[in-house]
Amino acid sequence: MRIDGPAAGAAAMRTRDDRRGNVVSVRSPIARMGVTPWGTYLSCEEHFNACFKGLDQPTAAQKRYGLREQGGGMRWHEHDRRFDVVSEPNEANRFG
Repeated sequence: MRIDGPAAGAAAMRTRDDRRGNVVSVRSPIARMGVTPWGTYLSCEEHFNACFKGLDQPTAAQKRYGLREQGGGMRWHEHDRRFDVVSEPNEANRFG
């Protein structure tokens, strides 16, 4: 899915898999998405913070998102580096 508007290309949206910060993978198992009747694309996630492992000293944004050092119970960070903010610090900015 292409990111548009002021977030497109912002430094906080850039990741190892998307160095330009303008595309979000729709392979996310926590996302629900679809096309509206008027042709726009809509997506959302619930409790995305439970999928991420945070830092021992979280940033202000990570605190706001509710990311915790021990993770949120889903343990996805053990199987995909995208869900570990040490490995991929901006990935959580692309959810929610």
